[in-house]
Amino acid sequence: MVVADKPDLITPPDGPPAALRLWRPTIYDVKTGRARCSDRIQVMLYMHLAPQALPAYAGTRPAGCVVYNGSKVDILPQAVDQKFIEAFEYFLGVIAGPEPAWKVPSRHECRFCDIARTECPERIEG
Repeated sequence: MVVADKPDLITPPDGPPAALRLWRPTIYDVKTGRARCSDRIQVMLYMHLAPQALPAYAGTRPAGCVVYNGSKVDILPQAVDQKFIEAFEYFLGVIAGPEPAWKVPSRHECRFCDIARTECPERIEG
């Protein structure tokens, strides 16, 4: 399975090599509209995966920041704890596992879905 996305900005390393040991990148994602919990989770996923996927950030524990029009939400590196990582790995297993994920259709969710009723008998219209 490939997990792909990209944050809007990651602060780059700067300064002499000795200072890089103390360097902590910050991952920024800019959003429009109102704040949502999913915005914070998205940045936390970037915080978890960037050190694994990008050699320049290997061995770091990035901080995060969701930026809205006129405000921002800072996310400490400690937010990406073992419980978060285990939940992420669990849901990866659900998505990529051999058994199909549970279908939980709802009027609210189905109205945004592009899959036609002919392809999804569980779809709730109206």
